[in-house]
Amino acid sequence: MGMYGLEEEFWVNEYHFEISFSSDNDVGLCQRDVTVGHRQNVEDLALADFTGVQLLKAYEGPDRVIRREAFAHQVESLRASYKEARRAPHANSNRLLRQEKKDLKRLEKTLAQELCALDRNLFDLSKIQDQVRITEHDHFLRSFYFDEVNDRYIRNFCRKYASDPAYRASVEDGSALWMERNALFLKNLERSGWQETVGELPPDTHGIAQIQALFEEQLFLWICKHAKKIFADPTYQRLKQLEQASEATCRAGAADPGMEEVVAAWNAIPGVVVSSSCQGASGVVSYAGKSLLVPRHMMSARMWL
Repeated sequence: MGMYGLEEEFWVNEYHFEISFSSDNDVGLCQRDVTVGHRQNVEDLALADFTGVQLLKAYEGPDRVIRREAFAHQVESLRASYKEARRAPHANSNRLLRQEKKDLKRLEKTLAQELCALDRNLFDLSKIQDQVRITEHDHFLRSFYFDEVNDRYIRNFCRKYASDPAYRASVEDGSALWMERNALFLKNLERSGWQETVGELPPDTHGIAQIQALFEEQLFLWICKHAKKIFADPTYQRLKQLEQASEATCRAGAADPGMEEVVAAWNAIPGVVVSSSCQGASGVVSYAGKSLLVPRHMMSARMWL
């Protein structure tokens, strides 16, 4: 059975981040995945999407003072009654605390129902924009590996993403350097290169998992150290340009020259018409005595039957 879960979540400005882990990740529990969502605007939400306390803060009706005082009195009375109950001999404090929380939630739910029935124009929702906890455009953002997996490093990344528009754009359009570095790492992680180092081992030999984990970490650290020089290598750049040209051809709805035979074979099947195809770059680059697979998009084709 795998291990997985949400390790942490927090807000930075208008962005909500979740940090998760899974033993089924590329490098198991030595990896953390970050997802992000943007806070929704109050204009796009219904009154029912807000809590009673939030609505009460935004309420601008003529009886707003009376409503606020009445709710405050209800809360104060409820808490006072439970405080008195906890003083009784043999009182179960934990049970009373749980019941108190339930009753407070019930009060707030009743308040929310009352306020939701009123005209939306009676509320200045801009007052509670920063209290909205509903997000949109949630998506995977980044994976962190090995020595990158620490709170300070991850939070610094999240703060920069949330506060620096230029950096945020580079992440979203895929031009951030670490994105290409991570792609190179993952592409070569698929290989059984660790066996080339330690030799063939029986499947049940004790310590294989540790040896593989050590190789994975060493590979990652090595790529981190040499990434800039690898990316500047002429062979790497040539393969990258080939892939970019292939992507452009695919987006234009045409067929890669290297895919002509494949397209012809598919078109020979009755009822099949290939509208576009993408081969993607494929190759190996050598650097510092190591052979590395260059990341590329998988070969794809769109067909109509």
